[in-house]
This record gives sequence, C-alpha cells and structure tokens, in this order.
Amino acid sequence: MSLFNDFLDNLKDLRENLDLVSKKLEDNSKQIQSQAKIKFEIASEKRSLEKIYQALGKEVYDANKDNNNDQIDFEEYIKQIDISIARLESLKIKLDDFNNSVNYPDNNQYTQKAGPDFENSKAQEKESSITINEDQLIRDKSYSDFKKEKDLEKGED
Repeated sequence: MSLFNDFLDNLKDLRENLDLVSKKLEDNSKQIQSQAKIKFEIASEKRSLEKIYQALGKEVYDANKDNNNDQIDFEEYIKQIDISIARLESLKIKLDDFNNSVNYPDNNQYTQKAGPDFENSKAQEKESSITINEDQLIRDKSYSDFKKEKDLEKGED
C-alpha cells in the first residue's frame, strides 16, 4: 500500500504544480496583454499626431500657394498637437511604469510583482484606471489651462 500512497502523493504534487504553472501562465498572459494594449494606444496616438501634422502642412502649403497666410488658424493646430503630445508622453510613462513594475522570471523564479499575487494585480489595475482618468482629464481641459499647467511644471523643474 505504501507504493500506492506514494503514487497518489506524487499525483497530488503534480496536480498542484500544474495548477501553479497554469496560474503563472495566466498572470503572464494578462501582463503581456496589458503591455500590448498600451503599445497599441501609443501607435494609434502617433498616427493621430501625424494626421494633424499632415493637415497643418497641407493648409500651410495651400495658403502659401495662394499667398494668403492670414487665414490659417495656427492656434487650433497647436492646441491639437500639444494635447496629442501630452497623451503620447502619458502613454509612454504608463508603459515605462508598467515595464518597471513587472519583473519577468529568471530561471523559473517569480518575483513578488510578477507572481500570482492577486492584491498586487488589483492595485495595478486600479493604478491603470487612474492613469486613464488622467488622460481623459487632459483631453477635456481647455488649452489655456493645459498650457498654464505645463508652464508651472517647467518652472518647478
């Protein structure tokens, strides 16, 4: 019977190890998915910024072609560009923070931040939602408020 009990114990250990590996794989896939989502948002914002630059360039070209530079609304383009750049910077900081908070395993050892710690992952999700809310606030602010805030930040540095 001892051999049979040892076999059952080994099966139980194997099951526990497979559950642990499954949980770690699930956590890593969530981290990779979050990272990919941020990278997609960055790429999308870069495309949006390029479209603004293209529209501005086309308008400047058309105005210079017709010798009518007074009709271009540079202020609106500057506002759109500044907001887009602020979003890009925010997303890049978010990606850097995410990359710094995730320590990928070396030699199959997980650090506390990359392991199956549910409280830590909940805190990261909450922090992520706060960053998204900050991005929304940046979008909703008027240009003058945003510019004043940027000037104050530069003055503090």
